Amino acid sequence: MGGPPLGAFSYRRYTVVTRFYGSEGPYTLAGRLTGDSLEGEVPFWSMSATGGLNPIEDIASSESLRGYPNGRFHEKQKVILNLDHRWQLPARKIFGQKGEPVIYPLGMDFGRIGPWNAWSLSTGAGILFNRTFMVRGILGYSPGYWLMHLAFGEDY
Repeated sequence: MGGPPLGAFSYRRYTVVTRFYGSEGPYTLAGRLTGDSLEGEVPFWSMSATGGLNPIEDIASSESLRGYPNGRFHEKQKVILNLDHRWQLPARKIFGQKGEPVIYPLGMDFGRIGPWNAWSLSTGAGILFNRTFMVRGILGYSPGYWLMHLAFGEDY
């Protein structure tokens, strides 16, 4: 809820996230299913967090729909399924630190955002330093867009 000077608004946000993983040796199939719904008079910054740019979670870009630019969607409901194939390479010293390289041969994202269907494909690589700090480079494709992302932290 809010009031002056930001404006009068009252809304609720419902979010459900589930993650699942299956591994066989160095290969992992990782998945995430996310659902968001907003009710009421929603301020623009929350509307974009559900279907567009979220400055913390980056919903419309590298984290959920990796082939779409920031702020592409601004809707009150979304359901997104992310699937990644991951290949863990043997650990090695990188810049004097323990590094665990990970290849993302194929990532697929499918979503329903408001009245829109969205999908994207991605590929990339990452390095996990000292089991605490991940650096990832992702190339994403969706209809009409090719995007390159540099991201920090785990996907999910």
